[in-house]
Amino acid sequence: MKQYKPNYFVFTILLFFATCSYGQDTLKNISGKIIDFKTKEPIGFVIINVLFENSATESNFNGTFKLHYRSNNPIVVIRKLGYETLTLNLNSSTKYPLVINLKTQSKDLSEVVITADKTAKRLVDNTFYVADYQFIDHKILLFGDVNEKKQLRLINTNGDVLHNYKLNNESYKNTFKDCFGNIHLINDVVSTQIYITNNTIGVLDDIRRSLFDSLLSSCILNTDNSFYFENIFNKGQTKRVFSIDKSTKQLHDLGLYSDESMIKMMINENQFMNSKYGNSDKSEMDDISADELKSMRRKADDMIFFNTVILKDAYIPVYASNDTIYIFNHPNNLIHSYSLNNHLPLQLKTMEYNHFKKWKPLVIFDEVKNKFYTTYLNDGIITIGEINMLNGKINKRFTIKHTFPKSIKINNGIVYYLYRVKFTTDKMALYSYPIE
Repeated sequence: MKQYKPNYFVFTILLFFATCSYGQDTLKNISGKIIDFKTKEPIGFVIINVLFENSATESNFNGTFKLHYRSNNPIVVIRKLGYETLTLNLNSSTKYPLVINLKTQSKDLSEVVITADKTAKRLVDNTFYVADYQFIDHKILLFGDVNEKKQLRLINTNGDVLHNYKLNNESYKNTFKDCFGNIHLINDVVSTQIYITNNTIGVLDDIRRSLFDSLLSSCILNTDNSFYFENIFNKGQTKRVFSIDKSTKQLHDLGLYSDESMIKMMINENQFMNSKYGNSDKSEMDDISADELKSMRRKADDMIFFNTVILKDAYIPVYASNDTIYIFNHPNNLIHSYSLNNHLPLQLKTMEYNHFKKWKPLVIFDEVKNKFYTTYLNDGIITIGEINMLNGKINKRFTIKHTFPKSIKINNGIVYYLYRVKFTTDKMALYSYPIE
C-alpha cells in the first residue's frame, strides 16, 4: 500500500521559488515585415513573440512590427491562423528589418480518409453507471453508482468484474491520479487515496483538499530520477515547468510558457473596464453612493463573465515518453523536447495539427505504445489523429462511433471513453474501441 511522503520535496519547491530569478539585460529591438509567400502582399494581425520572454506584438495593416527582447540569441515565433507557424533563431549577426515570408496551410482535415469500421464494446452492465475511471496495472478502476449509491469497481480490459467496493461517503465527485500513480477520490473539501491489493479495493482516511492540492496536484510527472512540477501564473495563461532531482535535490528549470495574446487581451479588458466603470478601490462596506455601488457590481459581473466564458487556461500539457520530456506549447504552436537524463533541450518542433478550426484542445498519451494523439470535433463526431512527433503533423485518423463521447483515453492501442446510456442524459457507460 502506497503512502504519502509530502515532506520529501516541499522544501525544495519553496527553495526554487525563493531563489529563481532572471537577469535584467538591456532591452534590444526586433523589427521587420511579414508578407505572403506567394502573393508578396503584407499580412496584418500576425502574432510575433519572443519565446521564454514576456514580449509579444502584432503586425499592423502594412505587415510591419517591432518588439523588444533581452536574451542574446532570441527564438521568435510567428503565427497566424491559416498560415504555417514559423520559428526563427536570431543572433547578433541578424540584419534588421526582417522580411518574413509566411506559407498558407496546404492541407485540410477533410482531405484525409477517415475510417470507422470497427465496433465499440461496452465494458459495464446496465446496473453500474460510470462517473470517472483510471488505469492501474493493466486494469481499470471505475467510480460510479449502483442504484444511486456511490461505488468503486475494478475490472479488467475485457470488462470482467474483479471487485466491488461500496463507498460510505457519497460526496465524492471524481478521481485524480497523482504523479506517484496513486488514485484519489476528491470533492471540493476532502480527498482520499484508493489502494488495491490482490484485486481488492480499499480506501484511506480523508485529508483536507487544501493539503492535497498543495502537495500533489502540482506534481505532473515522476520518473526514475526526478519529480516534475508545474506552477501556474497570470490566471492560467503562464506555466512554469521545473524538475527536482531525487538524489541531489537539484532544481532544473524547463522554461516559462505563456499565451501572450491572451495576456494582452486580459490587460486590454482590464483597461476597458476601468475606463467604463472607473477604478475604485472601495468595498461595498464603505460609505459609497448608490450609483457607485451599481457601477462596481456591473463591473464585477462583466469581469466574471470575461473570466469564466472568454478566458480559457492556456493548454500546455507535459509528458514523458521513452527518454524524452515533451512540452506541448499550444499557444505558440511548438513542441519542446528535453532529455530525461540531463534536462538539456533536444529539439524544437513546429506543430501543425492544431491549426484546424475543428481541433479540440486535447493531447492523449498512450503510455504503453508511447504514441500521442489529439482530437477534432465536428457536429458531435470526434476524430482522433495520431501525432507525428517528428514533424508535428497528423498521421492516420479514425472516428469514434458515438457522438459527444467524454473522458477519452487511449491505452495499449485501444480507445476508452464514456458515453451516455440510452434514454438518459447524465448516466454514462464505459466503452472500448480498438485502433490497432
